[in-house]
Order: sequence, then structure tokens, then C-alpha cells
Amino acid sequence: MVMEEDDENSVINLMSSDGHLVSVPKCVAIVSQTIAQLFEGVQHDGHSPIPLYEVDYHSLKKIVAWMIRHAQSPAPVDVEAKSTELRHDGKADCIRDWERAQFECEERNDLFRLMNAANYLDIRPLIKATATFVAEKLQTMTVDEARDYLNLVDDFTPEERERIRSETMWAEPMASGGTTRSGKCSGRT
Repeated sequence: MVMEEDDENSVINLMSSDGHLVSVPKCVAIVSQTIAQLFEGVQHDGHSPIPLYEVDYHSLKKIVAWMIRHAQSPAPVDVEAKSTELRHDGKADCIRDWERAQFECEERNDLFRLMNAANYLDIRPLIKATATFVAEKLQTMTVDEARDYLNLVDDFTPEERERIRSETMWAEPMASGGTTRSGKCSGRT
């Protein structure tokens, strides 16, 4: 996408689903593929706010703060290419320390709203970072803890649970405290 120099320094207003305005430099906002496509395909006058019907104000503020920080400290090329390889501490390389700190401060529902808003706005680095963060959290949880965290109902009957357990006996050493492929002790069932 080619932009004029004035266009690059312009500020755009985004309107949240609950009617609040947030201003953001256009050069920062276009990390969102949704916003970038809007500017490519539509002549936006630059004065009217862009309505974001699926993003509440709280999430929009967090996303704009993330976009600004992301623009100031882009990930090194090799980190982007590594996908989600794990470091020695079991954390994924695709999440930068400042992102991890931000996500750790979020309540579960706020984090999921942030993920949904990033998906709606098609902000791929934020989608990848939040999804990886949640996946890391789930790896440390028992089945019941993960089910609770994801707000999932256990709809298996005791008979179904027993049948599944007997069909997956081969996995019991890992599930009862053996080591996983990463060498971590699972210790959870």
C-alpha cells in the first residue's frame, strides 16, 4: 500500500461499539488489515470516525495501545519466522515480554474480548500473540481447570468418561505424572 507523506502522518478516529472515539495515527492503525483494506478500497474523508461495530471501548483502548507499542518495537524478523518455537523457559518466542506482561494483567473475559477484537480487526501479530498466550496457560491446567477457564460444560457421562479413559490407557503414564514431549512433567489428569 503506497501512502502520501501527509497521509502517513494523519490521525484517524475509530469509534467503538459503545460510541467512544479513539484517535490513532494512520501509519499505526494499518497494522489492522481491516482498517488498511478500508483505506485501500474506500475513499475515507479522514474526518468521519470509522465505526468498529464489534469492538468495545475498553478493548479498543487496549488494541490502540498495543498497536502503538508494536509500531515502536517491531519483532525481529527471525522471531516472526520461528512461529511458536519454545524457549528454554517453555514460553513461546512469538510473544514479546511487554506483550506477555500486558496479557498477564488482563482478566480472562477481557483477554478473550481482546482476542475477538483483534480477530475482527484482522491484526495477525496480536491474534498470534494472544492465542499463544492462552495456549501456554492451558498447558499448565488440568482438564477441569481448562474447561472452567474456557467456560466449557462437561457433557460426558461417567460411563463415557470411563470408556474414553480405557481407550486411552496408553497415555496414562504421561497423564499421571510422566514427562511430555517437551520434557516437562505433566503431573495433571
